[in-house]
Amino acid sequence: AIAGSANAIYGIAEYWSKRKEIAALGREFYIYYVANRITGFQSHWMTFSGVEMILLLFLLSWALFAADSLKARLALGVAVLLIGTAVLLSDTRSVWLATAIGVVYLVARSQPKLLWTLPVIGVLIFFAAPENVQERVRSIWQPSQADSNSHRRAVNLIGVEMIRKHPWTGVGPGRVGKVYRQYIPSSLRGPLPEGYYDHLHSIYVHYAAERGLITAAGLVAWLLGSLVVLLRAAKGTEGVAAGLLHAGVAVTLAVMVEGAFELNLGDSEVLLLYLIVLALGFVAMRETHELKRT
Repeated sequence: AIAGSANAIYGIAEYWSKRKEIAALGREFYIYYVANRITGFQSHWMTFSGVEMILLLFLLSWALFAADSLKARLALGVAVLLIGTAVLLSDTRSVWLATAIGVVYLVARSQPKLLWTLPVIGVLIFFAAPENVQERVRSIWQPSQADSNSHRRAVNLIGVEMIRKHPWTGVGPGRVGKVYRQYIPSSLRGPLPEGYYDHLHSIYVHYAAERGLITAAGLVAWLLGSLVVLLRAAKGTEGVAAGLLHAGVAVTLAVMVEGAFELNLGDSEVLLLYLIVLALGFVAMRETHELKRT
């Protein structure tokens, strides 16, 4: 909570510093900011928002299921608020969606009668948010030249072409960025949209294109299997075990959703934090099983 909050505070301060910097340059804020977003203590905004997403869901789960005092819940609430603000200001659409799904799961399992408040809160956040956040939301269906919609379409088409030509082995580990120009389909006419092409911005497309369909199927089986096992184990649990198991479910859901739009598990900071949350869930499951046996 302390580390995540410090990261968030640094990111929020960075955001206001960028607003002043961009205003001094006389540049249009949204266009400049999308390419130069906040990174906190990390090296890239995708890493920053991915790490903060996992921490937010973990801490929210702890507050809803495991915290044993009002003081603890309030402290965790402050951390969640700070981290949530930083995630919002990161302008990372895939993380917004993934975080929302994780929050919906946690509220549904802890306070289902309050689910109706989430859309209301979402609308209030949208209208209270800075203009760049509102424009970033609108970019989902009305993208500007600064948005990555066309780039995401391009990498998906390139990935499909790689899979079509090398379905079982892929193009080889670490080779996507080196050979992607050989797999540009005819449907992508003209110069490629500006963007990063060393990976394919989806764990499902990238690993299938890089290492083959069997590897991608193994990845999906691992994620789905972990989700199912944690869901089953979470039923009927209370206290610390419930906090850890529901956190494992919420974070796994979020990682799977964000992974459709970003190579998040190819990022060592995000992967390490996810594996820690997953391991804690399995430890809680083992301990709960041992208690039931005794």
